Amino acid sequence: MIFVVERSLFQSFSIFKLIGNPKMLSSLTIARMAATLSSMVTVGILFLQRAVSVKSIFFIPDCIVAFLLIASAISPQYLAVPFLLFSFGASAGVFLVAASNAIALGHSWVASILGVVLSVVMLFLLLRNSSSINA
Repeated sequence: MIFVVERSLFQSFSIFKLIGNPKMLSSLTIARMAATLSSMVTVGILFLQRAVSVKSIFFIPDCIVAFLLIASAISPQYLAVPFLLFSFGASAGVFLVAASNAIALGHSWVASILGVVLSVVMLFLLLRNSSSINA
């Protein structure tokens, strides 16, 4: 009985009600979640590295990318796919330049490369699924 009550409470507050059946997520939904996650991680890394200053070379591009990703994640469906394609393309470019700079300076480049990989995978996911482009 307790299990049934807890399960029903969990289901009523579950995120799966917002996004639908987790086995049938659309590429658009996956791209929106990836854009939100990438934006939050970008802003979090800026604050963790204490790079929140205009003197940092990547502060302005990272802020622009974070804004674009969040704006595209919450955009209406008819604008979402083109906006997500543009945002992930821009983020792949910014993260690739950041990774190249980190490699040249001998700093950690793993987070930047993961950002590039995520952006490119989301670009292919959105382009592969013609139903999301025509939606």
